[in-house]
Formats: sequence, structure tokens, C-alpha cells
Amino acid sequence: MLGKRAGEAASPGSCVRRTSLSVTRRRDRGAPYLRDYYAFTGSYVENIVRGMGGGDEKVKELISLYSSIGADEVMLWPTISEMGQLDLLSRLLIGR
Repeated sequence: MLGKRAGEAASPGSCVRRTSLSVTRRRDRGAPYLRDYYAFTGSYVENIVRGMGGGDEKVKELISLYSSIGADEVMLWPTISEMGQLDLLSRLLIGR
């Protein structure tokens, strides 16, 4: 099983991955946040935007990918500041 219970410390040598995402098929909605946050990287920011997860299938694919390479934890960083994103993500991960 991927992940730990909230509040548990990661074990030394554990693999923790993070990814930015928008739980919507319209990745362009999260792109402005990433472009602003990572503006210091110059033109490289477009690589970061292209790597952002977007939509149910992309988020599931990223979690599966990280699990397959041995990630113990995956941190999901929303790029859209709407509480509805948390509802969509919880339904996606928990299946409710």
C-alpha cells in the first residue's frame, strides 16, 4: 500500500515523490499558478507545466507510476485554489 497514516514520519531511505496537479481535464486552469510560482526558472517553467497532472486518468497514472518505482509516499499539490478540488481528489482516491 502506498503512503502512511497522517502524522507518521517517513522512514530513513524512504522514497517520497511530489506532483502538482489540477483535478480537472482543463490543465490550463492550473498552468497560471505554476508559471507564477516557478517564474524564476525562466523558459524551463513550460516543462513544469507540461508535467502537471490533470484529469482523473492522469492523476491515477502518476500515482501508479510513482508506486511502480517504489515511492513510499506521494504528495499531491493542487494548482487550483478551489475547495472543490479537494472533493474531486478525495472521490478519485477513495472512490466515493
